Amino acid sequence: MHHRRLATLLLGAWIAGSLFMAAVATGNFRTIDQVLASPTPAMAETVEVLPAEKVKMLLRLLAAEQNRRHFEHWEWAQFGLGLALALTLLFGTHSGRITLAVCGLLVVLVAVQRWLLTPELVASGKAVELAYPNELPAEKARFGIYHRVYSGLELAKIGLAAGLSGRLLLYRSRRRRHVRQEVDSVHHADHSRVNR
Repeated sequence: MHHRRLATLLLGAWIAGSLFMAAVATGNFRTIDQVLASPTPAMAETVEVLPAEKVKMLLRLLAAEQNRRHFEHWEWAQFGLGLALALTLLFGTHSGRITLAVCGLLVVLVAVQRWLLTPELVASGKAVELAYPNELPAEKARFGIYHRVYSGLELAKIGLAAGLSGRLLLYRSRRRRHVRQEVDSVHHADHSRVNR
């Protein structure tokens, strides 16, 4: 079985999932502005009854809750990908310590996000979501710091996964060249050796 291909596939899924989640998170908030810019007739009636700022605040709260749920599921999925990747590398390949260490680091970064950053993001996010733009500046600054750290860890994971994929692919091509050189040796029946 091609365990290196499986490991590379898992890393590709990890990278694709991270990029998809980033697109979903930003897309949810952009949709709010699009909906308010050209509301449906039912939405226009609601905006007339409630102040536009309140409607926008409620829609941002909904988008934030969806993002929180998506990211929680994605964090657990990353643990599954990390476990599958570690088992594939450990038992299916002849990977070195560096490869296994990078895999372990990816899982550690997910754990830091899941148990240290996400609770803080959720707590500070819920506090600022229903605040007006000029309210709670300290809480908004705190949320911004946690968000930047979380985003930085996402970028670090994407970089590590891409680097690990490259390492696995390069190792395979180096090994193919080595095998090709071994195959080119021809042994004759009289035990003389001819290199082509």
